[in-house]
Amino acid sequence: GIEREHPEFKSFSGDKSISGSFIPGGNYLPYFAVNLAPASAQQAADDVDEDQNSYAGPPNTVAITCDPNQDGWLEPSGLGHGTHVSGLVSANGKDGTGVSGVCRDCGIAVVKAIWHACVQNVHLQYEYRLQLEYEEGIRRSIEAGAQVINLSGGSTDIDCAYGGGDSLCDAVALAVESDVLVVGASGNDRTHIQGPANDAGVVAVGGINQAGSIWNMGTSINVPNYGCPLNGGATGDDHQECGSNFSLYVGDLTRQDLVTLAPSVVSSLYTGKNWNVSLACGDSIGPGTSSDGVGECRGTSMSAPQVAALAGIVRSINPLVRIGTPYPTPPELPGIRHLLASTASRANTVPQWDEKLGYGEPDAEAAVRGMLGTSNEEPVRNRATPLFSLIRSKGGDCAAVATPQLAMALHGKGYSPDGGPELAIPSYPGFPHGGKGQPRARVYVLSTEHRTMASTLPLEPLYLMVKRDANGNPLDHALVTGSLNVQAAANANPPYLYAGRQGYVYRDCAGQPGCAPPVGTELLHLKCNLQGRCAVFPASDSDYFHGLGYQLQAPWMSSLNLGYAYARGDQDGDGLPDAAEYVLGTRPDLIDTDGDTYDDGIEYPFAELWVSDPCDGDERQHCALSEHVFANGFDQ
Repeated sequence: GIEREHPEFKSFSGDKSISGSFIPGGNYLPYFAVNLAPASAQQAADDVDEDQNSYAGPPNTVAITCDPNQDGWLEPSGLGHGTHVSGLVSANGKDGTGVSGVCRDCGIAVVKAIWHACVQNVHLQYEYRLQLEYEEGIRRSIEAGAQVINLSGGSTDIDCAYGGGDSLCDAVALAVESDVLVVGASGNDRTHIQGPANDAGVVAVGGINQAGSIWNMGTSINVPNYGCPLNGGATGDDHQECGSNFSLYVGDLTRQDLVTLAPSVVSSLYTGKNWNVSLACGDSIGPGTSSDGVGECRGTSMSAPQVAALAGIVRSINPLVRIGTPYPTPPELPGIRHLLASTASRANTVPQWDEKLGYGEPDAEAAVRGMLGTSNEEPVRNRATPLFSLIRSKGGDCAAVATPQLAMALHGKGYSPDGGPELAIPSYPGFPHGGKGQPRARVYVLSTEHRTMASTLPLEPLYLMVKRDANGNPLDHALVTGSLNVQAAANANPPYLYAGRQGYVYRDCAGQPGCAPPVGTELLHLKCNLQGRCAVFPASDSDYFHGLGYQLQAPWMSSLNLGYAYARGDQDGDGLPDAAEYVLGTRPDLIDTDGDTYDDGIEYPFAELWVSDPCDGDERQHCALSEHVFANGFDQ
């Protein structure tokens, strides 16, 4: 769990981030909050706050070893681990205070999979114990539509590499089949990589110190688990926190992928609380005061979310690119894991992979550039991506979402792709996990907040808002632009819950003097029916949706228009939608814009990593002339 009221996460100023004024930089998504504690623990199913007691029984009936004050409630033994990890992923980057996460615009879907219980041990003595539901947590994350799952936990007793058959390994396999990237902490006891990070489908992340060497608190760097501080030793550490796990030998199937900082890592922490002082983790550890909600922790639990957050950044640039493997064998295509490995610090060393350091430290800028590519010898700043069109047969709710994982998750709630073959997505004929219909898109949106030219309209984020019934089932999906509209939807009756950003559109300027919508775009509407359900569709589909009853302005929206999105179509049939060609500067009516004998869709594949510059050939004059973009802004 997390501290729901922590200022680095709150998406609204109201209680528990569900009402009040919208905070654009707040990335905790209440709609996806799941608490897996059983009903007997008497914790709300959507309350993911770390600071929750678990009910054990009537007062004076629970073993004193579990319940010292005999009130029947078991108190958490430490607070802040989940808050610290979540801050490393996505602490608010817009508030100018505290800390910023690596992916400052990533939405956080929190699944609380740990609670406390009083159970008998093998000696029939009652003891206070953590109860874990990691595998169910992974499954619920998949069902929520997560693109990346961070697992800052595990055990060396879990064997996913050598066919251990653990249920946690099965859950990880389901995530990989669903093209959800799983990032796992390698472990902190200087031995072989723990499970589930030792699964071949998981990005295993080890820890390094500030000098860039493998994190080691023992007396030997080469002998596993040798000389580690023992409990009661001079440092007060136990052997489980003696340094990073790693691959023990070159042929070890428990392969280290990447490494990031592990000791003295600063992030958000549960305000005024410590997780474990002896393990140097708490609000009282590190910079600031003991009640400012910022402090240090150590361990590969801190290393993994740094990589998970970077994966979130690159997946947001192009949500269609598969996770893949670090170094694929043809005909397998390179994916996210290859991008992270091939741009890491050891990319130019021989050998590239090391038993302790894996492929090295990730390079965020290189990974982002590797996902965006170049056009006309300049870095690409944005990409067009499909807005998946879905409909639920029962109830008729229409939904529009920007990631295949969320589209697949909605399939489990009765939604299916909406539209005929004319809405097919070029070069993306099917979802990663089959049996969910053929993907359809009415429009294409932009994936980053950066304009490609200074002369175009500013970009606005599309915010997904979801209304649920009394049983938690979705009633209506709506996309809105503008903070005031998000706030108004959240204050509607019944309220809409905030579910994160779904790409970007050009700001609506319809009716304004000199309004010039970008070439290839059309207005994107949000209109509702008499039953209070809303649909998002382009102006070209107005007659169809009006016929279905979507003609009304939402009472909590200031306009019918969301902004300008790119129209569907691939007029030259090169596999690159017209939307992508407009953004790249290639010609939507020329298969090979720069005349180098390679189709635009081959040089810059729509659903894969880019291959080469589509505007560097002898006929590059056919490409749109771009305005030069510099680090400090635009200049022609």
